[in-house]
Amino acid sequence: MAGAVISALNTRLDASTLALALEQLEAKLIFVDYQFTDAVLKALDLLSQKKVNPPHLVVIPECDKSSSMDHKHIASDLDYNCLLEMGRDDFRIIRPNNECDPISVNYTSGSTGKPKGVVYSHRAAYLNSLAEIFRFDMRQMPVFLWTVDMFRCNGWCLTWAMAALGGTNICLRNVSAEIIFDAVSLHKVTHFCGPPAILNTIANAPARASSQSPFPCSVNVVVAGSLPSSEILTKVEGGEAISTLEVEAVLLGHPKVSEAAVVGQPDALLSEVPCAFVKLKEGFGASAEEIIQFCGDQLPDLMIPRTIVFGELPVNFSGKVQKFAMRETVSANTSLANC
Repeated sequence: MAGAVISALNTRLDASTLALALEQLEAKLIFVDYQFTDAVLKALDLLSQKKVNPPHLVVIPECDKSSSMDHKHIASDLDYNCLLEMGRDDFRIIRPNNECDPISVNYTSGSTGKPKGVVYSHRAAYLNSLAEIFRFDMRQMPVFLWTVDMFRCNGWCLTWAMAALGGTNICLRNVSAEIIFDAVSLHKVTHFCGPPAILNTIANAPARASSQSPFPCSVNVVVAGSLPSSEILTKVEGGEAISTLEVEAVLLGHPKVSEAAVVGQPDALLSEVPCAFVKLKEGFGASAEEIIQFCGDQLPDLMIPRTIVFGELPVNFSGKVQKFAMRETVSANTSLANC
């Protein structure tokens, strides 16, 4: 309605990746929840260092307490509530010239390198929103619990679907089985969906006293299509695609590392987490904690290796790293720890 193109960015991205996205988007305005101001301020600083004009920052404070944000750093920008007070009810709607004009840009998770922007058109978003309404069997004024990320494909376009039906959006700052159960009971949630990691959390939640009472409403839990077979369900990923190339590039940037390769390590919650095989330069020593800390300074949490295995990397006759051999090592040692 404002003629702008929206881009919901992954809240787990590091400052450098955020800066890259903001630069590519040529963003003019960025809305930031107070919990994420540190990462965004670092990203804006990186843009300034590159002589790129940063977007105006609008901070969204906590509704029931003041933000701990140091406002002297954003004196020229706006508080979200102040921005709302500047609104006018006689504004002119800016409509797209063509149904194929962009409405949003979503970034991939960067499984093959740096995250890439994917353009959504008005037509695609409109049709997908309608499809979600029919596919999820939604009626007027549903209550939707957000356990799926809004930055993931525009929250499956459910943001617009909920607006079309006059629905209520229930958003969570933290996600746990207890919080989800409480939200369903309190708000009488009618629908929610999420990645396998969320559903696993709910399914494996420990018993509690309140769970003995039925919910005060019927809840539609949305999954992708019909329920897969148990054989397929055991292979479902946790929902985050990780670029091993990017993790390996960071590892190789450590001054003591000569070679590095990353594979997936089984995890009860996320299905797999990064496991790094590292060969140190001759004459150098390093601990797993040091390597993990080095990665933590440059990568989002989900990309930081959980385990470091030191030693020679398995290679074939042409010198190519044999990742299948590494996976076999990880699979054969289910309790593999830093070594």
